[in-house]
Amino acid sequence: MLCWAAGLGDCGGGQSREHLISAGVFGGDRIFVHGFPWCKGEPKEIGLPGLTAKVLCRRHNERLSLVDKCAQRSAIAVNAAADLMETRQRMGRRRWVNVKRFEIDGAMMERWCTKTMVNLLLGENKFCEPSLPIGSDSEVPGRPSERLVRAACGIEPLNHGAGLYLLVPDEVNLYSGRRVSFTPLRSENPKFVAGLFRFIDLIFMLWLDPGGPPDDLSGPVFQGEQLGHMTLLPRFPDPQLKVKIGEHLSHVLAVKW
Repeated sequence: MLCWAAGLGDCGGGQSREHLISAGVFGGDRIFVHGFPWCKGEPKEIGLPGLTAKVLCRRHNERLSLVDKCAQRSAIAVNAAADLMETRQRMGRRRWVNVKRFEIDGAMMERWCTKTMVNLLLGENKFCEPSLPIGSDSEVPGRPSERLVRAACGIEPLNHGAGLYLLVPDEVNLYSGRRVSFTPLRSENPKFVAGLFRFIDLIFMLWLDPGGPPDDLSGPVFQGEQLGHMTLLPRFPDPQLKVKIGEHLSHVLAVKW
């Protein structure tokens, strides 16, 4: 039986199938995927059951279901913020008396990104080749360190600069949809040390190692976008994406810690 959380010593219930990316994030039962060895050239449409793998025991899969539900709620919040932006853009520029606020649970979202990154980078899935240790403190190719397992399972959060960061562009534009993209970053060692997520229309960086990401982000390119012009917002104080219609603040999308 394969379970990437086996190091916790409390596996149970036998093998289960885990969605590599939470099913609740998507709006239907079929999705387009791109980037795996069998779909590197162009996106392919598959049913959601096709995006599963035997990577967790049943007990740990069920324990992580709360994280999946958080991702689903976060997708709803981001789409609501995007829909409001589209509606108010049609209404024309004005001063908005009702500045709405949408919130995402930062701690749970950090756990979801950690879990999803581990799911995708496990050696058996071959999402990225070659298979590399996940985190600088992991010594096994295709496996996460115990510290990352404990963070994903909510036992001990990432700290000392490791954790989830929000990347904010100079000009904020939100578009509703049901899309998730992921790109790993590797060190010179080489090991996987970070991951970039596009969650609907938010860009998160999950930095795995203490010390935090570099100040200069001009190097990494994510889906054709240079990151150097974006502002990297840490966890505290609560990072906010401020949405303006013209020069006036319309609403706020906050990552609440």
